[in-house]
Amino acid sequence: MDAMTLSAAAGISVPRAELWALPLTAAMNRFNVTTALRQACFIAQTGHESLGFALVREIWNPKQVPAQARYEGRADLGNTQPGDGMRFMGRGLIQIAVVPDGVVVALVTPDVRLALSVEDQPATP
Repeated sequence: MDAMTLSAAAGISVPRAELWALPLTAAMNRFNVTTALRQACFIAQTGHESLGFALVREIWNPKQVPAQARYEGRADLGNTQPGDGMRFMGRGLIQIAVVPDGVVVALVTPDVRLALSVEDQPATP
């Protein structure tokens, strides 16, 4: 997908689309997101969760977002130690946040890193 197509599909600026067009295309090819419908759904979901391809890390503020405070101590989410809620905050365009047992999750970032161990690279505030 070229930058102009991404810009039109996602409603984002051309400069922002230029940052994301190649990595998104690589991810879509790798994960068989090859039909127009799948691509539309993928662009819509990633655009929504990243605030228009602007953020790749969850905005962490449990005082303003009470649901975030409930991540602490949730063993079912892999959050067993104090601070794990923030440590495993959402990352990537899809804001993956559940990280039981240090699972490796697929991410899409401008440098085309498609897989990353969240355990090895915890978020910083």
